[in-house]
Amino acid sequence: MFVDVLMLVAGIAVLTGGGQLFVTGSARLAQALGISPIVVGVIVIGFGTSAPEMVASVLAAAQGRSGVAFGNLVGSNISNIGLVLGAAAMVQPAIVNVTIVRREALISTVAALLFIGLALNGSLDALEGGVLLVVFIVAMGWLLWLALRERQDTAIMAEEVEGLVGTQTGSGAKLREGLRALVGLGLVLLGAELTVRGAVSLALAAGVDEGFVGLTVVGIGTSLPELVTGIIAAVRRETDLVVGNVLGSNVFNLLLIGGTVGLITSDPLPAAVVSPGLPVLAIGSLGLLLFLRIGFKLRRLEAGLLLGGYAVYIGLLGLQL
Repeated sequence: MFVDVLMLVAGIAVLTGGGQLFVTGSARLAQALGISPIVVGVIVIGFGTSAPEMVASVLAAAQGRSGVAFGNLVGSNISNIGLVLGAAAMVQPAIVNVTIVRREALISTVAALLFIGLALNGSLDALEGGVLLVVFIVAMGWLLWLALRERQDTAIMAEEVEGLVGTQTGSGAKLREGLRALVGLGLVLLGAELTVRGAVSLALAAGVDEGFVGLTVVGIGTSLPELVTGIIAAVRRETDLVVGNVLGSNVFNLLLIGGTVGLITSDPLPAAVVSPGLPVLAIGSLGLLLFLRIGFKLRRLEAGLLLGGYAVYIGLLGLQL
C-alpha cells in the first residue's frame, strides 16, 4: 500500500506542476501569436487549468476505470467550490464583477444542474455525453460573442491574463513558450497515468470503491492548480480572477470533460458519486450562485460556510467506508 500511496502522491505532484507549466506556456504562446486576450482568458486558460482533470478522467475512462473518471470529475468540482473558493475568500474576501455573476456563474450553475439531471439515473451514455459537448460549444460561443462585443471586456481580460501568467516578448518567445507548454502537457500525461494507477491500486489494497478515491484524493489533487492559482490571485487582491477561474474550470469539467467521458464509457456511476456526490454538487453550485448574488461578494462568513460544507461532505463520504 505504501508504494500505491507514493505513486498517487507523485502523480498528483507531477499533474500539478505540469498543469501550471501548460497553462503558463500555452497562454503566453497565444499572446505571442497575437490571439485576442478574450480568447486567451476564456478558452486557453480555461482549458489549461482543467487539463489535469481532463487527462486523468479521460485516461481512467479509456482504461475502464469509470469510478475514478466520474469520481474525479464530480469531486474536483466540489473541491473547486468548497475548498478552492473557500480558502481563497478566507485569505481575501472576493468582490465580484456583476458581469461574472450574470455570465460565468449562471453558466456554471446551469452546467452543474444539466450534468446532475443527466447523471441522476446512475449513468452517462454517449447521447448524454454528446448533449453536454453541444451545450459546451454553445456556451463558449456565447461567452466569446458577448465579450468581444464590449471593448472594455478586452482590456479587463488582458490585464487579468497578464496578472495570472505574465507576458513574454522577443524573437524567441514563441519557441520558448511552445516548448514550455509541450513539457507541461507531457508532465500532465505522465502525472495522470501515475495518479490513475495509484488510485486504482490504493482502492484495491484498501478495499474501498474506486469512486471514493476519485471523489476525494484524485478530485482534490486535480484541483490543486486551481487552489494554487486562487490563493496567489487572492494574495494579489485579484479577486475577480479567483472566482472567474473556478467558475470557468467547473464549466469545462462538467460539459467538456463530462461529455467526453460519456462518449467513452457508459458504465454506471459509483454509488458515492450518485450520493452524496451529486446532491452536494447541486447544493454547492446553487449556494455559490446565491452567495454571489447577495452583494456580489464572497466574505469570510461565506468562505467559512463553503469550507464547513466541504468538511461535512468529506465526513459523509467517510461514513460510507
